[in-house]
Amino acid sequence: ESDLWLGDRAIAAGRFAQARGYYERAMRGFRKNSQVETAEITSLEARIEIVAALLGETTEPAPVASSVRTVSIGSRDLDQNEIRNLVVELSAARAHPGTTSASVSHISRASTATFQSVRIPLPVTHQLEKRARYEGDLGEHVGRSAPPDTDWVSRQLGSTIDGDRVFLCNRFQLSCVDLTNGSTKWNQQLGGDHGSAHHWPMLALQPLVTGASVYCRRLTKTGVELICCKADTGEVRWRKQIPQAFVSDPFLLRGRLQILSTDQSSVGPTVLNLHAVHPETGDIVSTVPLLKLFDAWQNNMVVCQVAVQDGLMFVSTVGAIACCNSEGQTLWVRRREWTPTTLDSRYRYARSWSPPVLVEKQLIVGQPESPVIDCLDPESGRLIWQHIEPELRRIIAHHDGTLLIETREGLKSLSIETGRTQWLYPAADLLDGIAIGPLGSAVAATTAVAKPATTETAETIVEQYILATRLLPLIDGRLTTAVPTLVWIHAGTGHEIARQPLMIIADKEARIGPLLISKDRCWAFAGKGRTDGTRDIVELVPTADSPLPAPVDQKIMAAWHPEFLVSVFPDNLRAQPDLVSLSLQRDTRNGVDALCPGWMLIGTAQPAGMGQRPEHRGQKEVLELKLPAMVIPPEVRQALAQAPINSIRLLRDLYVPATGDTSFRFRAGQNSGQSWNLTITANGEQIHSTVIDDQTAPTGWSSIHTSLERWTGQRVRILLTCSLSDTTKPGSIFLSDLNSSTLARRSVSH
Repeated sequence: ESDLWLGDRAIAAGRFAQARGYYERAMRGFRKNSQVETAEITSLEARIEIVAALLGETTEPAPVASSVRTVSIGSRDLDQNEIRNLVVELSAARAHPGTTSASVSHISRASTATFQSVRIPLPVTHQLEKRARYEGDLGEHVGRSAPPDTDWVSRQLGSTIDGDRVFLCNRFQLSCVDLTNGSTKWNQQLGGDHGSAHHWPMLALQPLVTGASVYCRRLTKTGVELICCKADTGEVRWRKQIPQAFVSDPFLLRGRLQILSTDQSSVGPTVLNLHAVHPETGDIVSTVPLLKLFDAWQNNMVVCQVAVQDGLMFVSTVGAIACCNSEGQTLWVRRREWTPTTLDSRYRYARSWSPPVLVEKQLIVGQPESPVIDCLDPESGRLIWQHIEPELRRIIAHHDGTLLIETREGLKSLSIETGRTQWLYPAADLLDGIAIGPLGSAVAATTAVAKPATTETAETIVEQYILATRLLPLIDGRLTTAVPTLVWIHAGTGHEIARQPLMIIADKEARIGPLLISKDRCWAFAGKGRTDGTRDIVELVPTADSPLPAPVDQKIMAAWHPEFLVSVFPDNLRAQPDLVSLSLQRDTRNGVDALCPGWMLIGTAQPAGMGQRPEHRGQKEVLELKLPAMVIPPEVRQALAQAPINSIRLLRDLYVPATGDTSFRFRAGQNSGQSWNLTITANGEQIHSTVIDDQTAPTGWSSIHTSLERWTGQRVRILLTCSLSDTTKPGSIFLSDLNSSTLARRSVSH
């Protein structure tokens, strides 16, 4: 009530912006204490509309609630019709020159909308088809090398999707690409007036689309300019450059086109200014000093990121986060710890700039100058929680009460409520392309992928998935290279559900990013080399009826893969060949499902056709698996010690009954003249080992029998490891009757 009274006093004195601030704070207080629309709330809504009209913001007046018969302001009582007529009259008479109907109707996108998609392509085989080439004005010093694990081209490419088109800005040219065919509709370049490609590293300048216009910043030799183009044709409507530097992307707040700037003075405090820009001419309509910072920008990284919500803007800059209203009044400021690049330049190219994230009643802030993610109360700036992430790369998105971030280790999900880690997807080899959203079709998804178990029903939950890109090592004979790979990850659990290598663009310095998904099409920017600023615009075209197999979870299975633990270095940049295949070819998977239900198969990639056989050397219904010859370098063999290298493993949990038969038995076969090793472990303890060759299996088959009596009444994890005796020669593994024993049959249905 005190804020309501103060607002009435301010409006009577002609301080309209101040009055709106009081009214809005009173509104938040009333709504916080009431679950229904009270007379006070509806009265405040009418007051706020009147103040908006007095400030010259053209808007369509909302119908006043019938519960509000009159609104008393000073000595004047206004009824419903008088309120509506007054708003219309004031809006027409005091229309703000920097406000347009197009900008009023525009809704600013969320700060993480770059990675949010309406859908994620189904985990099926995709073909890469080149549609166009992204090139042109790339800036000066474009050939200067950046760190090898950094895709500066993608990180510095701003993108805004608007229907069937996307507007792109690489800081020097503004382009429009048709998302129906990948062609460039128009391109506005700076020509020879462009600045350095590595000024403001890892900062994307995001285009702002409002109606028929698109606004964006560009870097010139003499500073930063603001440009406005027609969205349909690319025709330049105006260009604006001021003595100060534009340090934020343009944004809309209460229907006004606004932008932040800072002075270039090296003496005294740095002043952050808020400018209102006329959308039709580019003229500066008003300028308001916002903040004074005394030591935050000594490193010359003058960057501000802005998020807008409910008529307020949240400004994140080096060393500070502030909340201000549309008139430039500062509501609160919070200082953040930071380290200038003059003292620590390790993260100059490692971390990207991310706008503040507004989700529910929390404000989440993370910037390159600090390894800390802060969660604040947007009303007061009070710290709710703090998460320290020394290897933070960027904040990606938020969904279902969690925050997805990228670190040097991989992807990590944090609880928005507490800031605690929910899961970690280890992938130090991530490329820049990433998107998050629901799968394209819930019906098709159930046939294409086995989803992780969930306690919630499918009717009430739309599960989110992550489509990420990785650069994985590959060995092919004597050729060692790297392959960009699509990976599908369940956003709720962090479990990888499918992956597809993109062999057509295999290269040790391949790059993919960003991913752009619009309606039923998925686009990617692909290139090679860290000094090349150009990209191919490729479309990921799905192949009908080609679901990808589900890979084995690396973290869970690492204990049963001793070679995996030492075959990949921690940063995955100079990896030895990954000696374990984590996915199965379709014929092999069908054979395992038919003959070995309940068993999980992990092993060397199988050629087409491997799997179920009707007969082999007199034994019916046989599973055949192939082990190729593999030449292992001496240093790798030494590191792996006695671990089986070129191997196939079958894993499952068995329940050993307290009474009855506790034996585990099956049959193992071979081709005449070949030899392979069989090892069986139970809960990590070896219980059987033999060689399958002409001596132990003279007829081609050997009966394997072992007892699990010591585990009666318990579950036991059984692991079968099959490896060639001589890895320099290829060979076949034959298995049959894996579920023939009473023990195995019980476990299938237990």
